[in-house]
Amino acid sequence: MKHDDQDVAFLKTLTVLLVENDNDAREQLSYLLQHHVGKVIDAENGVIGLEEFRAQHPHMVITDIRMPEMDGLTMTEEIRKINSYVPVLLTTSYERSDYMMRSIDIGIDKYIVKPIDTDQLISALLECTHFIQFEEQRRKTEEQLHEFNSELEERVHQRTIELASINKELETFCNYISHDLRAPIARLEGFGKILMECALNADYRPILHIAERVVFVSREMKKVTDNMLIMTRLSQNRATMDWVNVSELAQNIMANLLKEAGTRIIKVKITPDLVVRGNQQMVGICLQNILDNAVKFSANTFETAIELGEVDDSGKKVFYVKDNGAGFDEKFGATLFLPSVVQNKISAQTTSGFGLKIAQRIIEWHGGRIWAIGSPGDGATFFFTFGEG
Repeated sequence: MKHDDQDVAFLKTLTVLLVENDNDAREQLSYLLQHHVGKVIDAENGVIGLEEFRAQHPHMVITDIRMPEMDGLTMTEEIRKINSYVPVLLTTSYERSDYMMRSIDIGIDKYIVKPIDTDQLISALLECTHFIQFEEQRRKTEEQLHEFNSELEERVHQRTIELASINKELETFCNYISHDLRAPIARLEGFGKILMECALNADYRPILHIAERVVFVSREMKKVTDNMLIMTRLSQNRATMDWVNVSELAQNIMANLLKEAGTRIIKVKITPDLVVRGNQQMVGICLQNILDNAVKFSANTFETAIELGEVDDSGKKVFYVKDNGAGFDEKFGATLFLPSVVQNKISAQTTSGFGLKIAQRIIEWHGGRIWAIGSPGDGATFFFTFGEG
């Protein structure tokens, strides 16, 4: 009988469990099978056959019905509890109706009547290879489907996180616009009305002072719009990375802040050669906001001291900015990085404007984090990292 070459080749890769209590019949059948399958496992009764099945997980089972200790049908019932798909071929010289009915209920795949005809046996085995190939394909498809579903769930989960983050950014952005732009715009409107009154009354003495205030407010608005641009770039993930000299940036920032501070006594200590990998413009704005916060909240100190340095935390760089200013109550520590419009409702001591929120967002974009310690009247220290930089 001519058989499909692919089926014949596939059969030679399979392992078959042969369970037969008659030694001569088992040896003859085992010898025959070895020429057609990859491996034959012999067992002399159902108990041993079940043990071998559990241990070696064969692809097919050939079993007799009547055997001592455990018959073939009982063994098959137990095998079906372990693997309901494995093909089972029943060899028997009996045609009793009770055996046949029970074998049907169990789900025997093929019946081979003794004495066994070689062509009949091989044909039955090859037909069972179709079951095995189908089951392998079904299992593979099921695994792929499970993997796809898991991947889809992960994508949905990540997308949900991204959407939540975008919504949070949008809310933050709206708060930013309504809070940090409304005040300077209102001031400019007020200065404009004063100028109109001065022009009507021909009183030009306040004009110089008003012009100075307009310039100052315009600078504030410029800072706000610059920060808005940075927030937009952060949300769109567009920025170039390079090595940034944090010490040089901080020195330039503090030089400008000292000019704006006028006659205040401010002692600055900056550790030299502090570097980090990041986006220079973003790192600069981050430092600007943190250092500006330190200067602002030490305004009532007779001699302000501000320090920028670095500590090692298990091999990781941790930068810090320390001041001797107003400090804060640590029970409000979680609110330090909220927009000031929210902070004002919690405690006047925690008001730090929108700058720290921008700093936190930039640091998180770089894969780092920021936190602070302090106490009222004893200053504050802000610690921050920039990812692996």
